[in-house]
Amino acid sequence: MQATQEVALDVAPKKANWDLKRDVQKKMDKLERRTQAAIVELIKEKVAASGEGGQEESGKMLAAAVSRGA
Repeated sequence: MQATQEVALDVAPKKANWDLKRDVQKKMDKLERRTQAAIVELIKEKVAASGEGGQEESGKMLAAAVSRGA
């Protein structure tokens, strides 16, 4: 009888939530893209509000924000 119990335990998946991760991954990717786009938009608005005198600095800020998302 103990052999049947061991077999039943071996059939169980190693990770119980693997299917949840699989199903949610596409939504998480989409959310990450939207988050990065929102960050870039906020930086653009901040640069526009501070004036156009520091275009080089604003370019560096934008490049830093985009590189963090990659």
